[in-house]
Amino acid sequence: STPSEGSVMSWNSAPEAPASALPGSAQPPRWSLATRLTLWYAASSFVLISLSTGYLYWALTLHLDQEDDQFLAEKVQLVRVLLREQSGGPVVLPRDGALGQTTPGFSSFYIRILSPEGRALLTSAGMDELLPASLFPQASADGSIRSQEMHLSNGRIFLVASVRLPAGETDHTTHLLQLGMDRTQEE
Repeated sequence: STPSEGSVMSWNSAPEAPASALPGSAQPPRWSLATRLTLWYAASSFVLISLSTGYLYWALTLHLDQEDDQFLAEKVQLVRVLLREQSGGPVVLPRDGALGQTTPGFSSFYIRILSPEGRALLTSAGMDELLPASLFPQASADGSIRSQEMHLSNGRIFLVASVRLPAGETDHTTHLLQLGMDRTQEE
């Protein structure tokens, strides 16, 4: 027998019971749209700000490292000119602090020039105790500056570099230039 039309209508039009009303089913209540949007906004803002901060920090440290390398390159060029002009004679450094002397008794920049025989031609005050020659990287044969960061046992951080410079225009011997720059305040 077929069901009557009235019974079919009542069967299809009956409202469904909500899942939470069914016995034995315990679903957590759904968060409101405002709560979900607030959480989504907060999470996406946190991610965007974190990424932006990370990028800015990376760009700043890269710029500071490039600035320090440029500073060392300028000092190498200054010493190169002084050695070329004073070949055979003593090297006289400028008194205006051009090589980094900041206050008496404290220097943020140290320089050592060694002759081809390894004899010190010029050494900044205190450099031998603070930065012995053994801490410096090997100078490259092509005259490029090789720098590296050194963490000393006393907690100070230095950017050190070695470069070979010609002793004179006609002479084929080279001087070894060792540079040290205190970066403790930058870190």
